[in-house]
Formats: sequence, structure tokens, C-alpha cells
Amino acid sequence: MNYCNTKHVFELCSPGFGQTMKWGIRVWRLDILIDYTYPTENEDFNRAQVVFKGGRAYRWTRSRLCVPEMVDAYDKVLEIVDSQWAADATKRLRKDPAESDTLVLHHYMVYFDGGGCYEVLAESVSLIQDQ
Repeated sequence: MNYCNTKHVFELCSPGFGQTMKWGIRVWRLDILIDYTYPTENEDFNRAQVVFKGGRAYRWTRSRLCVPEMVDAYDKVLEIVDSQWAADATKRLRKDPAESDTLVLHHYMVYFDGGGCYEVLAESVSLIQDQ
């Protein structure tokens, strides 16, 4: 897998007061969600969620198996530009009559300290922060 060509999408809500404490991935209809908590400067914890809209696939790599380019996604979402995984999946799905022939999947990557790297194929990504 070629991770060399990446684009920064956004930073996670974890402003350097410590590592994310809990995280989990779940699938809800056509979305793939990563929920996580992170410490604040007041020693409280906030919750946030990375929402991969139109999620079609994901994979996880344990921290010890991550290559350095995966760790580059530490506390941020990166897009892998020109991803072969995304191109192949988009091509296959466009042949499906239930899918749009204009569908474009993006290959996103996020790394959690101690939790490894999550890679997701989705139409778009956003961040929701609980107050």
C-alpha cells in the first residue's frame, strides 16, 4: 500500500492534553463511525465522533504493525490520494445498479495512540464534537 501521497483533512479534538482514552468503531446504515473520548485542560473528558458518510469498507492495523506513514495520521484524518484500494472499490461499485455511476470513494486514515490505525473507504468525512 502506498501511503506517500496524503492530504490533511482535519485534526481530531484532542488538543495535546493526553492521548485519546477510549475509542470504538461501528457501522450505522451507510456510515462508519469512530467514537472517542479525550482529556481536556480541566481534566474532564469530552466525546467526539468521526463520521465517514457513505462508508463502504474499513480495516484496522494494530499499532505494532503500523508503518511510519500510518503513524503520520496521529490525532488527525488524512486522505490517501490516488489510493488503489479506493479506485478498485469505486470501479466495482459503479457496476452495481444500486449504486450511482458518479460514486467516488475516498481512502481516509486516522491513528489513535495505543489503538492503531483505522482506514476507511467513504464518500466524505466529518467531525462531531460533544460540548
